[in-house]
Amino acid sequence: MHHFLWWCICFFIIFVAMKHIDNIVLAFDSFKGSASSAEIAEAAREAIAVLLPHCKVSTFVVADGGEGTTEAIVRQLSAHPVSCRVHDPLMRAIDATYSIADDGLAIMEMAAAAGLTLIAENERNPLVASTFGVGEMITDALNHGCRRFILGIGGSATNDAGVGMLSALGFSFRDINGHPTFRLADVVDVVTDDVDSRLAQSDFVVACDVLNPFYGSDGAACVYAPQKGASPADVVKLDAALRRFAGMVSRRCGIDLQKLPGSGAAGGLGGALAAFLGAELKRGINVVLDIAGFDDALASAQVLITGEGRIDDQTAMGKALGGIVARAHKVGVPVVAIAGSVDHSVSALFDAALSIQNHPMALSDAINKTVTLQNVRTTVSQIIRLLSIP
Repeated sequence: MHHFLWWCICFFIIFVAMKHIDNIVLAFDSFKGSASSAEIAEAAREAIAVLLPHCKVSTFVVADGGEGTTEAIVRQLSAHPVSCRVHDPLMRAIDATYSIADDGLAIMEMAAAAGLTLIAENERNPLVASTFGVGEMITDALNHGCRRFILGIGGSATNDAGVGMLSALGFSFRDINGHPTFRLADVVDVVTDDVDSRLAQSDFVVACDVLNPFYGSDGAACVYAPQKGASPADVVKLDAALRRFAGMVSRRCGIDLQKLPGSGAAGGLGGALAAFLGAELKRGINVVLDIAGFDDALASAQVLITGEGRIDDQTAMGKALGGIVARAHKVGVPVVAIAGSVDHSVSALFDAALSIQNHPMALSDAINKTVTLQNVRTTVSQIIRLLSIP
């Protein structure tokens, strides 16, 4: 009886305190290999609803320009999917899907046509992989009447500086003998006589998941080409080709790609879009949050709960959570982050950062979706109880 009375008193104290929390924002990236952004957010919302049934909970699915960017944007808009026939990075015919909003805005990811997941690991070769299919997707959207584009460019299999994409749009690249070429390594000039005229009437916003320069030690080839199958010798060749291409762009367009943050994204595709299509390169997370009205929700929130699969040094380098935290701290909203694992060398980015793992377990168990979602519920419940202490 004594213990029962004690627990009743404790529950009453928590209940009274919890009434002071009435507005929470949830904004999660995916826990890759385990659960999607939407699934994580729903599990967190369920946990909050049990303890704070009258609390306003605003949920945001986020992405940084890579996988899931189209989904995150489309969730905020009235849009419908469109499928078209394009070529994959190795020029095999595939079907790619993008979305068109009611106002004619096309939302697409380059990875739908030129992504690393489209080819087997033993097929990876950035010396030959092409962005041609991305240009075909853009052409299809132009045919549907679109003149405004948001293009996420994360997850690429390519390092062709957008030569393939631009070729599909009517740009003709020439080698040293004046012959047409699709190989970045051979490009010395470009002819624009047959470029699709509708592009001049179109606006492009590019959602970049990285801000790397075009070439050099931090550039597209040196940093990312090895992940796409490049050998050390290949990296040297690709970086040299990017340097030559940047020189050609400087002569023809008057643009120094090396000074443009994000120009090295997607193997130089970011730079090509900026130089030849007049695209605006923006951090992907900012594109998503602006469309979603994230700042409006933050204005009246008492706490933001965010998270991703792993919090590490990449988190602090402008990826999705970095952009979320910057906006929250700008308006004085405290941020609690959860993750499968937390590198505490960067945990100071948040007001608190917690691992959802409550005991040692095999990785295969830790990334199991059911286990992950239950651990999210448990951890968020603990956060709410802690925040509710008077």
